[in-house]
Amino acid sequence: MLQNPGKKVKCLSGNTYERKGYRLYIAFPKIPHVHSCMSRDVLRDEPLDILKVNNKKYYGITYNRSLGLYICWRLRFISYNKLEDLKFSHLHGNKYNSKNAKTYGVNGYVNRVSKNQ
Repeated sequence: MLQNPGKKVKCLSGNTYERKGYRLYIAFPKIPHVHSCMSRDVLRDEPLDILKVNNKKYYGITYNRSLGLYICWRLRFISYNKLEDLKFSHLHGNKYNSKNAKTYGVNGYVNRVSKNQ
């Protein structure tokens, strides 16, 4: 019925998420106290709405044309990478040195990124 979505979701803002489970909706789901962001899944090249609820829970919503339904995925935040952030790369271009790039993990610790990655 649904294609194998894989585990990871990378959006244009440099965030990486892991898909947990999903629900199907006929109409766009109404979730209270939400901050939404229209983005795109870079790995699958499909539009994706990311919803952040009370700074704790993340949801990703896509529309499946063959089913005619909205698929709402529960997401778990994994990390943020500046080098994959579209806004950051547009502002800084090639001036930014990748040796000093930082990624922020789930617990907030800074991980250095090497050029080989």
